[in-house]
Amino acid sequence: MGIGDNFASWLCTHPEICEISRHLVNESFAEYGAVSSRISKINADGSLTFIAEFGHSEVLLDKTFSAEEWHTWRGDAAKLALGIESGHWDPERKLVVTVLIDYGTVHGFVVVDFKERVEDPAKVLQQLRSLSYPLSLYLVGERIIGGRIKESVAPVSQTLINVEDGEQIRKQLSDRQVKVLLSVSKGMTNNEIAKQLGYSVSTIRHDVMHLFRVLRISARHEAGKIASDLGII
Repeated sequence: MGIGDNFASWLCTHPEICEISRHLVNESFAEYGAVSSRISKINADGSLTFIAEFGHSEVLLDKTFSAEEWHTWRGDAAKLALGIESGHWDPERKLVVTVLIDYGTVHGFVVVDFKERVEDPAKVLQQLRSLSYPLSLYLVGERIIGGRIKESVAPVSQTLINVEDGEQIRKQLSDRQVKVLLSVSKGMTNNEIAKQLGYSVSTIRHDVMHLFRVLRISARHEAGKIASDLGII
């Protein structure tokens, strides 16, 4: 049984979310010298909440940061998560980041720190990715966020939204995000949208992620029809 299978089996015991962070350090990556880890969740409004941590001296657990705030962070983990730096490792190979994905949309991050430089970063990243899949399903399926029940992500079969919801959904979008939505509905890529609107690709990427969550879609081609039906564009 591989590390991913073992982890999935362990999740069936319904551990608390902070216990998962501890498990990553003391069990899953102990042999590589892991010393700390954090798990964060991207909320419907684009803000970021730290839902688990273990081994860190600075406590960020349960703290929420607005999209505008965390998008400006300059630490290694933030650079990797925002796509500013290529790859998933910091330059010293002592910090690794992977994403939590549901229905094709990033809804959180897992960061693991190591005491010493990791000699086989590809193997560790592969193992972390194998754990991120069942963890994503666990967090969404069980709706366990820091021990509190939160709103779950709607499945693709429930992506249709009533027209009367249009006004409420529009309030969750900035003027820029509406422009991004219009561009996405025209089939434009993130790079093309960034160049057209004058923003970074990472900013456009996070706007698109926000649109996916708000509109409850799983593919770019769905954006135009649903937005049109709702009267947003």
